Amino acid sequence: MKSCWLITALLTAITGCRQQPQGLEVSPSSPTSNPTPDASISIATERENQPSASISPSPTPIPQSTTEAILIATDTNAQINLRSAPSVTSKRLGYALADERVQVIKQAASTDGDRYTWYQVRFPRSGAIAWIREDFVRLKTSQIPSASPTPP
Repeated sequence: MKSCWLITALLTAITGCRQQPQGLEVSPSSPTSNPTPDASISIATERENQPSASISPSPTPIPQSTTEAILIATDTNAQINLRSAPSVTSKRLGYALADERVQVIKQAASTDGDRYTWYQVRFPRSGAIAWIREDFVRLKTSQIPSASPTPP
């Protein structure tokens, strides 16, 4: 019995004599339904979780020149296919409707071997980018960046 009491007294003395870490206050435990965090702890945690100034993501490159255009079709209810590459066999990403405004990013020849020109376009509201065949695009200006340099 004396040994249990002695062990309990030693453990109490050892744990009770420890120094508290600097900046942290220990409040007596009281039953509360909404404990409030210590402000100094939350500020330190926020500072530790912030990325350093030297680690910043590189910005997404934005094309230097874009041309405004409008999508056209003979049937005003037609669904204009949006493609992943300048080809009718490339993956269909979705569709657009006539009279939608787009920004032409660049142009390229068809990869199918036909004689169509394709335009890579960006939809201003959603930011989506896709390829559309030339016969569904009416350009507002004629300066369009080429997808690849023209041969000499």
